[in-house]
Amino acid sequence: MWQRKNIMTLREELKQLGDNTKKDAKQIYEKVKQYPLISLFFIIAVLLLIALPHWQVSGINNAIEKVTQENQSRATLAQILGGVAIGIGLYYTWRRITIAEEDLKVTQENLKVTQKNLKVSQEGQITERFTRAVEQLGAIDQSGNPAIEIRLGGIYALERISTESEKDYWPIIEILTAYVRKNSSVENQSNENFLTTGYISMDIQANESTHNEVPEVNSLSLDIEAVITVLGRSKHRYMDKESKCLNLKNTFFKWLTLKDAHFEGTNFSNAHFEGAVLKNAHFEQTDLFRVYFEHGFLIEAHFEHAIL
Repeated sequence: MWQRKNIMTLREELKQLGDNTKKDAKQIYEKVKQYPLISLFFIIAVLLLIALPHWQVSGINNAIEKVTQENQSRATLAQILGGVAIGIGLYYTWRRITIAEEDLKVTQENLKVTQKNLKVSQEGQITERFTRAVEQLGAIDQSGNPAIEIRLGGIYALERISTESEKDYWPIIEILTAYVRKNSSVENQSNENFLTTGYISMDIQANESTHNEVPEVNSLSLDIEAVITVLGRSKHRYMDKESKCLNLKNTFFKWLTLKDAHFEGTNFSNAHFEGAVLKNAHFEQTDLFRVYFEHGFLIEAHFEHAIL
């Protein structure tokens, strides 16, 4: 029983040894396949270390001298072969570094191409969003009246694009200021007031006329108020290393409500702020020539160096 157990143990050890030998042989084969030049050099070096020193001392009859010369010859040959091996190792190291540098260069070029394509794609998306948002600014409903909800979406879409794309910032600002000058000009409001402040009806029988006044609405259009809010919180400001100024002259902002808005350096000449609530608004260095603030609430507003 004990012998049978030992035989089984021996068989398992032999099997494991055989598996390890196969595994080692496979690894050696893979190394030889991967580095054929180094493998060939190693085989030649072993053969030379064995055969060449023995051949060099074959004519010596003295056994002690023969062994001594053979060992010295083998040591010298080993040093030479070691130097050659170091040279080959340096060569392969240089090759690996060169290949790595080439791979890195290719990777960098691919990265540049990818970044360029990504930038083109992003610019295309921004252009598409920009165009769609501008179209929304002119949206009208079925009755021909301004579609305020759609216009508000376009206004806030343009604001977002201005924060994402530096080159589109000023075109968007100019579009928004032009929108205000067109849709909330003093001239337009004067014409509307002339048409809507009242009408005259004639009593034919009494041959008398009566004048009925239409109540004035104390509010500003939501789209205009949204644009002014967006402009007042824009990221670039005249007094903060910005040379361009906003052009909002001849505009109508009656009953406007603003808080913490920045309009430094803006041209507000001949603008109307009657009844407006301007809390902590910044009008430093602005052009306020012939600006109307009647019945307005200027709470902690800043007008330093403004043109009045």
